[in-house]
Order: sequence, then C-alpha cells, then structure tokens
Amino acid sequence: MKDQIQIVSWLLTRRCNLKCSYCAIVKDYGLKPVKYPDMKHYTEKEMSTEYVIETLKKIKLHNPDAFHLFYGGEPLLRRDLSEILNFCNENDIHYTIITNNSDDIQPLIQKLLHEVEYIQGLTSSVDPMILNDYATPEDDRYKKCIAGLERLKNYTGVIKDVVAEITVDNNSIDNLYTLVKMLTEAGINSDITTVDVAKTPYYDFSNVTDESQLVQRDQHVKDIFQKIIDDRIAEEEAARIENAERFEKIRKYREALAADGIDPDMPVDDHFNTVVTKTQNLEKPNVITTLDMESPGAAPMGEGLGDLGNVEIAVPQIDEIGLIVKDDLGRPVQTIAKPLIEVVQGIEVEVKVMEDILQTCM
Repeated sequence: MKDQIQIVSWLLTRRCNLKCSYCAIVKDYGLKPVKYPDMKHYTEKEMSTEYVIETLKKIKLHNPDAFHLFYGGEPLLRRDLSEILNFCNENDIHYTIITNNSDDIQPLIQKLLHEVEYIQGLTSSVDPMILNDYATPEDDRYKKCIAGLERLKNYTGVIKDVVAEITVDNNSIDNLYTLVKMLTEAGINSDITTVDVAKTPYYDFSNVTDESQLVQRDQHVKDIFQKIIDDRIAEEEAARIENAERFEKIRKYREALAADGIDPDMPVDDHFNTVVTKTQNLEKPNVITTLDMESPGAAPMGEGLGDLGNVEIAVPQIDEIGLIVKDDLGRPVQTIAKPLIEVVQGIEVEVKVMEDILQTCM
C-alpha cells in the first residue's frame, strides 16, 4: 500500500435528531475543562460547502481511490449534502453516508435520492443484541434495531452499497458470525468495529470505561473472524464462476446469431424481429403476421375472421441461454405460443409474438 491517505472521516456536523444516552459526540457537559467548547461552538463552526468540496478535490489529486466517510451527528441534517454528493458522483469519489436511519431521517433520505443521480453508499448501525436470548420485542432498543435493519433491507437495490455497521464487545462477539451471515443473505454488507475504551470523558465516540467489555484477542475470536473471511472468499469464488459462465453463454449466443446471419451487435429488439421473421421459413410454421379485417372498425376480441382470441402461432423454442433449440437433424424446434393481438388503426389486426418468448442474456 502506498504512503497515501486511504480513508477520510468527515465529521460534517454534530447536530442530530436523537439524544442517545451512550453518545458523547452530541451533548453539552455541565462541568468540563475550558479547552472543550460547548455544542453551540460546534454547530456554528461547521465546515462550509466550499471547504468540503475544495478538500475533496485535493484528496482526489493525492489519492483518486481514497474512501470518504460522511458522518456526524446526523449528516443528512446538512442542507448541502446533495451538493457534496453530486460533486463526488461527478468526480468518481468513493463514499458512504453514516446515518442513524431513524424514522425522522427517512424523508430526508427520500429527498436526497431525488436530488442526486445516485447514492453510492449508506451505512447504519445494526446492534448484535437483536440475536441475544434475553432480547424481547418489548425492549425499546431491540425495536429500534429491528426497525433499522428492515429499513436497510428496503434500500438494497436502490442505493449501490448498503452497509450495516456492527459494533461488538465481549458480550456480543459470539453473535457476530450469525449476524454477518444474515445480513449478507439480505444483500447488506457488514462493517465490523470492536469497542474501545474512552480516551476522554468529553466528546469521545466511546463511553466504555470497563476493560472487561473489550473483545479479547484469543483463538476463539480469531476463529470467528476467520469463518467470516472464509465465507467471503467462497462467495467471491462463486461469483467469479457465475460471471465466467455468463460470459461463456453470451459468447455462444453471439456465435449462434452470427451463424444465422444476424449481426450480434444490433439492438435486442432487432434480434427479436429477425428471429420472428425467420420462423416464416420453418417447416409448416403456421406463423401469422397480419390479418386483414373484412370491414373498417375495430372488432371485439374473438370476432371477425374466426376466433382471434384463440390464435396460436409457431415460434422457435429458445433455451435458457437464448439459443434456438434444434433437433438431431439441425432443424429448429417449434413451440406454440399465444400472441399479443393489437388492433392497428381499426382496420388490421397485427399479431406480435410476446417479447418474453425470446429471453436472452444480452
């Protein structure tokens, strides 16, 4: 690894919509040393939009692959967050937003999604206590954990990288593997942190003073993390094999198109039209392309020129990778499909093969 900044932590604000008892970042202290300002100082001296963007530019020049953590407080309370994220998106700067993901913040997340082209990453904590035997549905902390987890699940597929921030101590370490596995199966990545002893009683991220809560550096803990790593390696290998198989299917599909005289680079819709046209050359294809009606005016479905509602057409049978199935003599195998019947200008009924007949992996 080069001697460069790899991860940048941005404490964008100390403002927050919550007042969690364990949080030492967002609170005022009655008695404290003079060197520690009060909360008013921090809220009035937040970094400006211009300062953030100019610093992002400098770090981009220093290390284009640096990863940025936008947190607080609650970073979504900053009105300029969309401007900051748009700059990151336009300049290929990697980031995640660390949010408490609470009820009050949901409208702000939705608003942000409409103000930016996309959100690269969203991180929210998931407490391992949801797997504790003593946790009950009536427990307020338990309810918050479950609600936060469900919200994260809802953002998978909407936000590129959805991450659960897991903080473990000596009491919850045994639940770590199960929690990570559960999150992975839900499409959520995990960021694991172990608790640390507070270095100061003021404005520290940790309020832990009892060292017995710290995760022990023993073989048991090493085995837990090794199991998580092994699972990750296995997942990456499975994904590599799946991608290789997919590319091989695409290659075969393109070769089959070229062998049939079809340009593999033409739009998929044109593939569909070409294949349907070719079905007219099959042996006894029974392919209907246009039915002329006897008189102008749209006829109800099933009336005029026979029962159009029962029209069936022969089309090539397509296998799971998009290739035309052929018999032992090399002849295309036909299958019968119900067409989509559409009245065109009230005079003609155009029979179109439904697009889902031709499923390709293009």
